[in-house]
Amino acid sequence: MLIKKGPFGYFVTEKTKETIFQYAYEVMEINELGIYLPLYINEIFNETELSFEFSGYISIEEFNKDNSMKKKKNIDLRRKAVGNLFYSILHNLDCLISPFGLVLDSKYVFTDKDGTCIKICNKPLYSDEHGLYLSSINKTQLEKLMDNPFFSDVLTADEKNSIIYSVTNNDERLLSEVIKRIKTEPINIEEKTTFSILLLSSLIVAIIALISVPLFGILPGILFMSLSIYCLFQFIRNNKINTNSDEKNKILSTERKQILFEDNNPTHLNCAYLKSLKPINGEIFKFGLYMDRTTIGSDKFLSDMYIEEESICSLQAVIELINDGIYITDVSYNSSTYIENKALILNKQYEIKNGQKITLGNLDFILTTN
Repeated sequence: MLIKKGPFGYFVTEKTKETIFQYAYEVMEINELGIYLPLYINEIFNETELSFEFSGYISIEEFNKDNSMKKKKNIDLRRKAVGNLFYSILHNLDCLISPFGLVLDSKYVFTDKDGTCIKICNKPLYSDEHGLYLSSINKTQLEKLMDNPFFSDVLTADEKNSIIYSVTNNDERLLSEVIKRIKTEPINIEEKTTFSILLLSSLIVAIIALISVPLFGILPGILFMSLSIYCLFQFIRNNKINTNSDEKNKILSTERKQILFEDNNPTHLNCAYLKSLKPINGEIFKFGLYMDRTTIGSDKFLSDMYIEEESICSLQAVIELINDGIYITDVSYNSSTYIENKALILNKQYEIKNGQKITLGNLDFILTTN
C-alpha cells in the first residue's frame, strides 16, 4: 500500500485484480460505527485501485513520536477507542463482513491528534476461503499492532494476550469480555511511575542518611535512615501487589485457554462440547457450546458451528443453553437430526444430556459436559 496526496486530500492506495465484494463495500460505505476510512474505488484498465482517505488524521506511528502531556491526559479515551475498534470488528461479523480484509499494519492505522479515535482500512475483496471468522484476521499484523505503544500503553499484558488469543482461536465470547473490560475499566498508568519514584526516593534518602551521620550526628542519621527504610518497604509492598496481580492474570489466561477444550487436560473443561465419533475430513471434530445459542450447519455465513459435509443442511440444528440445561432443535429441511437414533420433530426443542449421541445428517457426535 502507498501513501498519496491527491488534489483534495491524503490517501492510502492499493491496486488489485481481485473481485470487489459489492455488499461489503456498501456496508462499509454506511460506516455506522465510524472506524473505517472513506473508500473510493477506481477502475484502471484491468485493475482496481482502492483509495482510503485519511485527511485530517495522522498515523499512529506519527502520534507515538509526540509525547505531549495533552495526549497522556486522554489515555482513557484512547483506551475506549481501542475497545470500540474491536467491538466494531465483532459487530461487522453480524453484518456478514469478514475481517480478513482489515489492514492492521501500524503505518496505515490512523487517529486524530489527541488519539481519541482509530481509523483503519478494510479492503472489501471477495473470498470464499476465509468466511466469517475472527481467525481470518492477519495474526502477524495483529501481534505487531498490539505491541505498538499506541495500544500497549493503554492495555494490560493480559488484555493484549487475550485479544490475540481470542482472535487466533476464533473465540468471540472471550473477545467480547475483553472489550467490555477495556471500555469500562480504566487502566492505572501511574503504577510503574509510582514504583520508580519510591525506589529512587529510598535510595536518595539512604545516601543522605549515610552522609548526615558524620556531618550532623547520629540522631539526624537515624531519622533519615528510618525514612529510607519506610520508602523501601512501601516499594517492596507495592511491587508485591503488582506481582500478585500478574500471577492472577496468568491464571485467568490459563483458564481462558481451557475453554478451547484442548486434549492436554480434559478434566478442566468448564463448558459442554460436541465431539465427532469418527473423523470428519480427516480430523476429529470438536466444538464448544459456550454461547447461549449456537447454530449448526454447512453454510459458513449462517452457522456458528460450521461443518463442511454433504449430509449437513445449510442450517441443520440450533443448540441453546437455558437454565443450566442444553437443548437442541432440528431446523433442517429433511428432518435429519437425531438423539440416540431417534428422529426429532422439526422445530421442537429437546433436552440433551451428558454422554448422549447426537446425529446430524450422517455424522455422529457425543455431548460431553462437566
